[in-house]
Amino acid sequence: MVASFSAFLDWAAKRPKTVARGFARGQALTIIIPALVVLIGGMALCADFSVTLHEWMILRKAADAAALAGATYLLPATTGASTLPPITLNGSCSFTSQAENVACTYAMQNFAQISDISAIEYPAPDYSGSTQTIEVVLKRTTVPVLFLRALSSMTDYTVGAMAIAEAPTAASTIRNGLFPAGMPADPNGGALTYGESFQLTGSYSPGNWGWLNIPADSSGGSSASTAPQGTDSGSSNLANNIEYGCTCTASVGQWFNTETGVNAGPVANAMAAIGVSSTPTPLPSTLTGNEPQLVTVPVVDWSTASGGSGAVQILGFAEVWLSSYTKSSSTERLTVQFVQYVSKFATAGGAANSFGAFAPAQLVE
Repeated sequence: MVASFSAFLDWAAKRPKTVARGFARGQALTIIIPALVVLIGGMALCADFSVTLHEWMILRKAADAAALAGATYLLPATTGASTLPPITLNGSCSFTSQAENVACTYAMQNFAQISDISAIEYPAPDYSGSTQTIEVVLKRTTVPVLFLRALSSMTDYTVGAMAIAEAPTAASTIRNGLFPAGMPADPNGGALTYGESFQLTGSYSPGNWGWLNIPADSSGGSSASTAPQGTDSGSSNLANNIEYGCTCTASVGQWFNTETGVNAGPVANAMAAIGVSSTPTPLPSTLTGNEPQLVTVPVVDWSTASGGSGAVQILGFAEVWLSSYTKSSSTERLTVQFVQYVSKFATAGGAANSFGAFAPAQLVE
């Protein structure tokens, strides 16, 4: 009996195991193959999604840049001149307006193709606001299917982007750079036209020649009694504000105190530092916005300045070109020319009254 059992154990040990191994191998394949398909499909989907996302980001940036550029060239029309920098338009752009062609050009400068441009429209049909707008719609239908092509019949993806920007609006807030002279609302007795000359300084009230006392790092007051007062007032602060622009924040409706006296010496030196002398420098036909003689000034109500002191309220902001400065006896003459332009110091727009200074175009959708 023992010998028979030992023989059985020997036989069992030597018995081929092909049947059991084959059965185990077949079960594993039924699990591994579907898992591999899912894994490879997921990797392919992620890879294709990354490519598609990259293409969408390109179109998104191109649409935003195009809409902002086109909207900038919707700057309210001026009389007799175009002050915005000239731009070389792409020859493939053949829209009806300059703003649309500028938008088309900027889209292509930002890696969009002419075939991607589905629509550029002015005014924007998909915006219900009252301001002037331009809409750019880009669509790319040839984004290749790379990895999923092996698992499906897809050949191309389609991605799209849209942007709407509004034209520059009348500046309502200026930060760091305001020129410290208060311009009357109608210096020549009526509405100004582009390039019209007038005297920015003058005897607005006894002791006041148009200059404003704007302390460093100040903000306008909410009333005449809260207009900022500083220990840094005086001719040196005035000269610094002329040469560099004030380090201040000023908004429509706020109040600033006046700077009394002529302060001719410091003013003349500051004017010379920014290229303004007794020899007139005429307004160029086009502007870049970075010329030191192109300044943003507050338009103020001078009726509240009595005697040699007093505060004035800001009604709006204007862009002017500083043409010449002369001092004769007790008279200062700062001759300027009226300009309509985007102020590089404007941080907000939408002011009720437009005096020629505009906040930059901005995206609204």
